[in-house]
Amino acid sequence: MTRPRVLIEEDFPVEALGVESRRENSTGQHPAPNRLHVWWARRPLTVSRAAVLGSLLPADTDPKWFLRVLGIKGDPVAARQRMLDARAKGERVPGDLYGYKRAFSCLPDNHDMDRVKSDLLRIWGTWDLSIMDPMAGGGSIPFEAERLGFKTLANDLNPVAHIVEIATLKYPRMFGQKLVPLIKHYAQNMYEKGKYNLANIFPSTSHGIDLDYIWAHTIKCASCGYEIPLSPNWWIRRDDEEHLAVRPVVKHNSNRPEFMLVDVNEEPDYNPDQGTVKRGVAVCLRCHDLTDGEEIKRQAQDGRMGYQLYAVVYTTGKGRSFRIPTTEDEAAVQKAEKLLAQKLPEWENKGWVPTEMIPDGNKTREALRNGYRRWMDLFAPRQLLSLLTYLEAFQEVKQEILSNHPFSEARAILTYLAFTIDKSADYNSRMTRFDGTRNKIANTFDRHDYAFKWSFAEMNLTAPGLGFDWAVDQVIDAYEGLCKLIGDKGNLQWFEQPVLEPTVRLGSATDLYDVADESIHAVVVDPPYYDNVMYAEMADFFYVWQKRTLGDLYPEVFLGDLTDKNAEAVANVALFRSGGTIKPKIQAEKNYQNKMKEVFQEVYRILKPDGVLTIMFTHKRVEAWDTLASALIHAGFEITASWPVHTESEHSMHIANKNAAESTILLVCRKREASRGGWWDELLPIVRERVLERAQVFERKGFRKLDLMLATYGPALQVLSEHWPVKDSTGQLVQPERVLEEARSLVTQLRVTELVQHRQVVFDPITRWYVLAWDVFGAEKFPYDEARLLALTCGVDLDRQVIKEHGVAVKSNKYVVLQTPAQRMEGHRWGNPENASLSLLDGLHLALTLYQRDGGIAASQYLQRHHLDTDVQFQALVDACLLAIPRVRSEWKILQALAVAQFRQTSHVLEQMTLEQLPTLSEDH
Repeated sequence: MTRPRVLIEEDFPVEALGVESRRENSTGQHPAPNRLHVWWARRPLTVSRAAVLGSLLPADTDPKWFLRVLGIKGDPVAARQRMLDARAKGERVPGDLYGYKRAFSCLPDNHDMDRVKSDLLRIWGTWDLSIMDPMAGGGSIPFEAERLGFKTLANDLNPVAHIVEIATLKYPRMFGQKLVPLIKHYAQNMYEKGKYNLANIFPSTSHGIDLDYIWAHTIKCASCGYEIPLSPNWWIRRDDEEHLAVRPVVKHNSNRPEFMLVDVNEEPDYNPDQGTVKRGVAVCLRCHDLTDGEEIKRQAQDGRMGYQLYAVVYTTGKGRSFRIPTTEDEAAVQKAEKLLAQKLPEWENKGWVPTEMIPDGNKTREALRNGYRRWMDLFAPRQLLSLLTYLEAFQEVKQEILSNHPFSEARAILTYLAFTIDKSADYNSRMTRFDGTRNKIANTFDRHDYAFKWSFAEMNLTAPGLGFDWAVDQVIDAYEGLCKLIGDKGNLQWFEQPVLEPTVRLGSATDLYDVADESIHAVVVDPPYYDNVMYAEMADFFYVWQKRTLGDLYPEVFLGDLTDKNAEAVANVALFRSGGTIKPKIQAEKNYQNKMKEVFQEVYRILKPDGVLTIMFTHKRVEAWDTLASALIHAGFEITASWPVHTESEHSMHIANKNAAESTILLVCRKREASRGGWWDELLPIVRERVLERAQVFERKGFRKLDLMLATYGPALQVLSEHWPVKDSTGQLVQPERVLEEARSLVTQLRVTELVQHRQVVFDPITRWYVLAWDVFGAEKFPYDEARLLALTCGVDLDRQVIKEHGVAVKSNKYVVLQTPAQRMEGHRWGNPENASLSLLDGLHLALTLYQRDGGIAASQYLQRHHLDTDVQFQALVDACLLAIPRVRSEWKILQALAVAQFRQTSHVLEQMTLEQLPTLSEDH
């Protein structure tokens, strides 16, 4: 069978897509699907459209025209470079460097779509093509397929994702803008009812309208019984306009502190960074005794943890201000607690209170550890009262809506009203926090977990135009945006048939029983990434509310008490904690691999013989890639191309301290036409050639560190999948992990060559590991398993040599943390500068420590005494570290200062940098 190659198998505009993907969320106004409802790890719309079209258009498609169809109507790479150049010079960045709207906001015009139709007809023999995403999540991929007019199928196992997909893909096309005034009308009814019933617990004040309340969880000091407000710092606002904080004041006639507002600019001696809790240990404000983490956890689990209000955010209509709580505020909270106690029995009888127990899961264990046993426990009393009051208002307007509208329309209205409850809960739980740098509440799921917050924020849902009103505006704005993005149906008239509503199904991707064999032209999927996100555990937070708002409207969706964890394709160790001789992690990994294999077997069944499977995958661990590749290969697929696209957040001080990948890898797969078979010894040169060639290509396109490593995994796996089954000289099957390790080794060799500026030097294994750890991971902390694999590549034992003997790093749970030069000097025998057996890395770290502690002269004398100032290898190490270590790190800044002082004429890196690019240290150094 001859199957013409498609565009994504031959070429893909990764640089332009990377810039545009970052731009997609850079304005602070996220695309409408993202704003509608929380879903985790969404892919950019621009990349989603590119993956769909690239999987269908012929390989000879004009790349420039393809970018235009994607909505990229300029040169984003050049625009971004102009922006970076301006920033480097300290110049003001012009307002619009791109000259066109963000790509996702544009649909192709009829002329371009006619050309698409012609190209599709040429390669597929029809333009009536079917696209499916069997694990659709938030719906980015099917949304873009729908916008282009293709027959679209979206599937997900998770009920919350299913409802989000219906609200994203179906209702905007069914009802359009006519739904907007109806949602507004009934939402206003809900707001008025809620505001009336909550009037006494959010009292009016002379200051203005209270918006947010900032709380600290509290415990009792074991020594003196004082109530300790737990907060790592006392900042409430820290931006370009103001530096405000609170100061706790101990009153000897009171068993809890009071607070005062502090303008830090006017009181520079006050340090708000000195909170009451650090590294899980609390300090008493009165007696200064310490309470360890175990005692804090014990009080939380015994129900003895409380909370104290320490700041209120209010507005007078002219921006946001802060005040200290008053006795009226405390009285209002007490009223709320009494009212909740009165109303709770009635609401529980009606089944409105989320009393379901929180299961002992992977991420939910974080909540259980801190005393949250039921889902209702995630809310402080007034937060819970507010949410249940608006839920009561929802139930009251529901009957009116069902009486006044056809069922399908009524269900759509109520779905978006239910989202306002979800959004209110997301911004009004004990796991929110007040972000003083942005002067707003950060929602419960600003991370993908249930991490405990020492201090949390509460939103006044009754605040006019804010609170619940804000949640309504967000949902309506997102809905209007969805309607605008799908555009006038006239844009899709080239299909010569009515645009079909997408099919949105609920069920496991391992059993697509109602999708016919060989009926789908392209499957484009963004699958769960191993153990990155526990989707079902996260979604339960919303499920318990949606079951109460929408359960009777979608009875087939909300069948269980909570979401299905057992059928989910993630590596969830919590499912395997009870019993068995095999470690839970190993069982979880095997379970994930089996489920992904079943998913890809189903994809194989529904995909046409010449169909295309395109997978988006973002994970840094080799185990995840090994599992994915094994599932694909055993299901009968071969990888025909792979492309890295920068889709994640920019490098910054935040990212510099994390082991983070910035790229999504797109793997393009086809049904393997025959089992060719092959021998590893014969294929190894091909793997090496392919990896090195693609690594150099991707490096020229701006991929660095961990992203460059990940970008080569696809080409390596491509060789294995093309020749499967592959055996080694002993007759054993070569597994993907072995091929990935080869890619890893080749990239590290390439990176060392680049880092030493192609000089003929050889680092000892310890030094090599240290330099590559910074270069690959770009962070001081990274997974132990990844550190171990890198050590094997460098020919060194991680535990015995790197950690124990040389103290280059320490192990911290599942992670390895690089030690600073000063930390190494404190803890190891080579702290004596005259030790003659020091390694190259030891010499560098000693020089840096001496420079920081005793100044440049002491460091220079040390280098001269040991002839390191003229040592070519040592100078190469300096250059390598200047390139590998993030510039925000103190190590880099000290190294830069040392290099300027000692190697100004010989350091290749410094010679290529202007003085403006070289940050200087203080005179103390």
